[in-house]
Amino acid sequence: MKDFFRLLFKNYNQDSLLRQERAVVDQWYQKHVDDLKEAPNEEQAQKEIWKQLMVRIKPEPKVRSLQIWKWAAAAIFFVVLGIGTYSIINDKPEPLNIAMIQPASRHALLSIDGGKEELEIHDLTTATLGGNADKIENIQITAPKGASFDLTLPDGTKVFLNSDSKINYPRKFTGNMRQVRLEGEAYFEVAHNKEKPFIVKTGTTEIKVLGTKFNVRAYPNMEDNLVSLLEGSVQLSNQFSSMLLKPGEMAVIQRNAQNIPVKDIADADPIAWKSGYFNFNNIPVSEMALEIGRWYNVEFDLSYLKKDIRLTGRIRRDNKLKTLLALLSSTDELYFETKDQHIVIKNN
Repeated sequence: MKDFFRLLFKNYNQDSLLRQERAVVDQWYQKHVDDLKEAPNEEQAQKEIWKQLMVRIKPEPKVRSLQIWKWAAAAIFFVVLGIGTYSIINDKPEPLNIAMIQPASRHALLSIDGGKEELEIHDLTTATLGGNADKIENIQITAPKGASFDLTLPDGTKVFLNSDSKINYPRKFTGNMRQVRLEGEAYFEVAHNKEKPFIVKTGTTEIKVLGTKFNVRAYPNMEDNLVSLLEGSVQLSNQFSSMLLKPGEMAVIQRNAQNIPVKDIADADPIAWKSGYFNFNNIPVSEMALEIGRWYNVEFDLSYLKKDIRLTGRIRRDNKLKTLLALLSSTDELYFETKDQHIVIKNN
């Protein structure tokens, strides 16, 4: 019986159920899921779906009556899976339920002095650091996939971390410079101190400023690192060259490239993410998938994509994933379907 239920649920995801059975489950989702703030009452959900099945599918012959019971069980099984109260046999992970995936929330992981233990935090205060705060030397803040976080460094510099990003910094800046290390993407509003330059180190680049506003995108799995300057001035350097960046300019730092190309920020809007938007500016589907995947903590499968497409558009980041994918599908260029724990992207 459990195998039968699992097959039914698989058929629902693959859109191979009969129209009437699928319509019953779809209607329940449309009525409830978009407005859910917590798991629905399972017993009530079962009653509602059963009532709809009895109305829509009339049990004329006995054989058909038996089918009704099977499809009702399938629908109820689907709801149980959707609210996370059923574990699929053989310890297989629950199929991805797009309707329940929310946008990133504000939280982070705190690690102290290189320790492996990570504490989930929603604010960074002295109390968060514990009773031995004065003995701490180095702090690491990680905004994992499905999260974002903002914090203030010891010198008053404000940092906004995008999803799947981490920053390392000392508990107290000493000496003649203020140095941090970044992996991922962050927007900085640096507290001015002409005596102590502020330095951001990524895997390949050093960014040196006195006081300014700029954005750094330096994800390890992306080919190009981007440094975008909004105010002030920035000095960039890598193993090959050094240059000054002016407000309104974006540096494209490519691995193993001796030159650092510079272009106008123009329509790129490098801090759209901080303002609550995805800003796709003629980007390939692969790059879009990485950005959305980090924000919603999901994985995309591009292996079925037959042709590369470049996308341009601006979409709010507070949408549920279901809504965002529907908006992207409305372009008639792409469509999405789930497969196990992944979202498959295909061409229309």
